[in-house]
Amino acid sequence: MNPLAILECNNIFKSFDISSTFISKSKVKVHALNGVNFYVKRGEIVGIVGESGSGKTTLAKIITNIYKPDSGNIYFNKKNIHKDSESYSEYRKNVQMVFQDPYSSLNPRLKIISTLKDGIKQYITNNKKEIHEICKSLIKSVGLEEDHLYRYPHQFSGGQRQRISIARALSVDPEVIVADEPVSALDVSVQAQILNLFKKLNKEKNKTIILISHDLAVVNFLCHRVYVMYKGFVVEMAETEKLLKNPLHPYTYQLINSKHLQVDEVKNENVKSSCPYAERCKKYSAKCDNEIKLIEVGKNHFVRCAYYE
Repeated sequence: MNPLAILECNNIFKSFDISSTFISKSKVKVHALNGVNFYVKRGEIVGIVGESGSGKTTLAKIITNIYKPDSGNIYFNKKNIHKDSESYSEYRKNVQMVFQDPYSSLNPRLKIISTLKDGIKQYITNNKKEIHEICKSLIKSVGLEEDHLYRYPHQFSGGQRQRISIARALSVDPEVIVADEPVSALDVSVQAQILNLFKKLNKEKNKTIILISHDLAVVNFLCHRVYVMYKGFVVEMAETEKLLKNPLHPYTYQLINSKHLQVDEVKNENVKSSCPYAERCKKYSAKCDNEIKLIEVGKNHFVRCAYYE
């Protein structure tokens, strides 16, 4: 375990049974995560990047307890969250998610104040006056006005809805926020506003943030470290500046230098310990078929590639 980690995932596996074809009743086991190790330190912003099907959103949903891992452990403040109910309860409060789609993530029938109240009542206080004051403070902290509390989601723009989603995540005063593609559904003109809000939360409130993204420009703007995922494996991890200037894994290099990438869905039925990128890699050789592990090749720079073993 990393001694500085506030949250750590150890050897996480997750698979799904899906229909082999649209009309078929037969199932195929899809391996979405294959022994993933991940950690984030208190007050850090960490990015997880990769194409569609890389496993990044599955990992986010396991971190936020939407999915259960098939195997592996999650530690929060050095405690295994599945070992006792107290650790699990603490974890549920302190790890909150901001979803990709601001249009479907809010209940259209509830006024914003009702949306914010739920978590406050469950984890903070039942005092009506205190709840109202917290709601006012929350809505202002994300750049909206008090009167917005009494409106419905359809009365807001996409950027405003995402601010409300962030306020909802903040309502229980979590230590960690997991943001799954938080600006990909927004106009370019408002993306920077939301990213600056995350940066402000990190700087002023010391919130730990895990950012899921396919956009390296977003990761470069916001993140201290970044994990690169491909077909359920972490293939590289380093500090953001170091990784963008000196990518070591061929997939990371392609991700950085190509504007348009082939979109891969995770379809491998048999998990292999060799390189998952081998069939697309221009540097492929026979040694890529051997078992390959994520190894440290420089200070806090890890890569899963046969050429560095």
